[in-house]
Amino acid sequence: MSNRSILLLEDDPSLIRLIEVNSVLLDSTPWRRGTVGEAWKEAQERHFDAAIVDLHLPGVHGWNSSNGSAKIG
Repeated sequence: MSNRSILLLEDDPSLIRLIEVNSVLLDSTPWRRGTVGEAWKEAQERHFDAAIVDLHLPGVHGWNSSNGSAKIG
């Protein structure tokens, strides 16, 4: 299996750690970003095989942050 990249937008430290540990077991590299703006910028600059997005982010609903994601990449 080849290394895959995962865009990770999550604010819960325990979930971040869980995802990071399991990503290594799945031969994947998580790219953690702290804000929707940072995640969108990163998504426009590089290819990701998957994205894990918190649906209850402070200040913005994670579901709304996914608008237009199919147009990127």
